[in-house]
Amino acid sequence: PFGGTGFLWSKSLAYSVRPRVEYEHERVTVLEINDRDFNMLCINVYFPYYNSSKVEEQTALYRDTIGFIDHIMSSNVGFEFLILADFNCNFYQRPHPFSDLIYDLMQRRCLFSCYDIDNNFDPTSNFTRTNFKNDTTRGTLIDGILASEGLRSRLRKTEISHFPDNLSDHLPVTIEMELFLSRVKNNITKLPPP
Repeated sequence: PFGGTGFLWSKSLAYSVRPRVEYEHERVTVLEINDRDFNMLCINVYFPYYNSSKVEEQTALYRDTIGFIDHIMSSNVGFEFLILADFNCNFYQRPHPFSDLIYDLMQRRCLFSCYDIDNNFDPTSNFTRTNFKNDTTRGTLIDGILASEGLRSRLRKTEISHFPDNLSDHLPVTIEMELFLSRVKNNITKLPPP
């Protein structure tokens, strides 16, 4: 519950990506990627967790986070979007206060789940978070990637990685995507030292 979001990228991509530091939110980080055909924003999000004793408070935080993402999207008309998220809910299981908010965003912004391109994906048996103390072969599906419909033809593969040396209780979700990177204009962004 005390994590954050961020991006790491290879130095070889330095002229094709830039952090969008003007979007400040404790749960959201934004990275711009420039393709020869389009501009894309990757939005990394850590959504609030569900707490049944604080449903109204947590739902308000969830709505605030969704609202911030919606603001980013409406401020960047003509961009494609990837939302990389710990949703803290399985949005395939409805009704749920949080999953309904995710579906509403998906419908309004023409987004799809990258799991939808995997013919072997089963939302009832696939998972991205386990409880190491109890059972590492089952868990919950709370992490994923949403993409703009305009990116569907560029996506090649999505996968939940079950590699043995993962030290997290979350499993990485990966996608393969075809991009033709171009240089970012005025990509001189000095970040403050850590």
